[in-house]
Amino acid sequence: MDDNGDGTPDRRVTALMYNYQNADMDCGQLRLLTFDPMARSLRVLTYSPYQKRYYRDFVYSSSDFLLENAF
Repeated sequence: MDDNGDGTPDRRVTALMYNYQNADMDCGQLRLLTFDPMARSLRVLTYSPYQKRYYRDFVYSSSDFLLENAF
């Protein structure tokens, strides 16, 4: 993101988007975000309290992922 308009990025902005619509699973999925200020990281987990289980991300094939230097 270019804060001062000089054409040079001053910081990075991370956006997360997730489509919770999945009629086949009746999941009630939640995205759990854990911030670690010391490591400047963000861990993302997908969980369904209805199914009582964690879900894999269909793109990355894991139930969680880590964004490093996230903030």
